[in-house]
Amino acid sequence: MTLLKINREITHFENFLDANALRNTEIENYIIRYLLIFCCAEFSELIREKISNRVRAVNDTYIVHFVEKNIDMRLRNPKMENIYKVLEQFNEGLKDELKKNVDERIRTNWDSIIVNRNLVAHYTQCNISITITELKSLLTDISSVIDEIGILLR
Repeated sequence: MTLLKINREITHFENFLDANALRNTEIENYIIRYLLIFCCAEFSELIREKISNRVRAVNDTYIVHFVEKNIDMRLRNPKMENIYKVLEQFNEGLKDELKKNVDERIRTNWDSIIVNRNLVAHYTQCNISITITELKSLLTDISSVIDEIGILLR
């Protein structure tokens, strides 16, 4: 359920590409670029939400404001290494817990999406060789990263 917005976007564009026979075209490549950026924005937002939920339990508006502003800066690029750094600021053992509780394949898929998004965002001439089908495959089980962050921060 965590990736509902992402799944809706992908389904919408799959239907569009199929209805117009545009698979494996430049149009699909542009759609993939958009979806990569959308996925990463959604990942960041979902992680921020988990962190905000934890911090709000303190019931101190100053602390909430401080943490939320700092998280925005730290999660602009939500690669796993940056997530580990954020979690370690809450508790040094959380990085290891996340690594233990989320399969390496899933963490690798997460970073693959982030790397492709960074290519799109920073290099206008890059060719993304990923299809919507491949993106869906990378997204399989990836919500477990976000779910586990929520569990660890309870």
